[in-house]
Amino acid sequence: MVLEAEESTRTRLERAIGDWGHCAGLFSDPDELLQCLATQQIEVLFAQAPPAWFSALPYSLIRVGMGDATQALAHAQYGIDGFVPTPVRTDQVQALVRRLDQQTRPPRKLWGCEGDRWCLLDAASVRWAEYRARQVTLFTDRGGFVCPQSLTQLAQQFPQWMRIHRHLLIAPYWVSDLGNQGVKLEGYPQRLPVSRRQFPVLRAAVLSSEHGLMRR
Repeated sequence: MVLEAEESTRTRLERAIGDWGHCAGLFSDPDELLQCLATQQIEVLFAQAPPAWFSALPYSLIRVGMGDATQALAHAQYGIDGFVPTPVRTDQVQALVRRLDQQTRPPRKLWGCEGDRWCLLDAASVRWAEYRARQVTLFTDRGGFVCPQSLTQLAQQFPQWMRIHRHLLIAPYWVSDLGNQGVKLEGYPQRLPVSRRQFPVLRAAVLSSEHGLMRR
């Protein structure tokens, strides 16, 4: 998906992306992009001026603009995964997305402790991670497991997970119910709180997720 003011740059990016995958849409207005995310599942956003809320979503973010590739490192702290200089070249775009395919795939396994035994857990089974009583607990289809990692470390390892509250990190594709009172995840009856700031971001992520399910 492309968010870019210059029509010529949008056209060049569409052509470059088309040789690698499917371009889900071309936009010049961030609000139109947000509306589209409710119906489209995407992997990468190319943008000259990425909206601040996008860095919290589980997609790769590529900045497009004047400069050189070294700027990507300077912008990494803002959630930007790569840089494409203008004028856009097809080979540069394709090399970048190939690198993202290889480097940004999250690990599939992680360790959790239940009582006195350690278990190797499938990351795809984790509904959410919660920090409480000075420890992080992973909630899965098998129950809760104490995790030796911090929420920050987990968020870095699993960029598709989302921080919905200071002490909560969830996998959006397990959301079964989302409303003003909080969020429910499949397999668990309790409702988790969502900060007011994160609610619209979470809603966009859930609606655009292949596995997400919104129940009114």
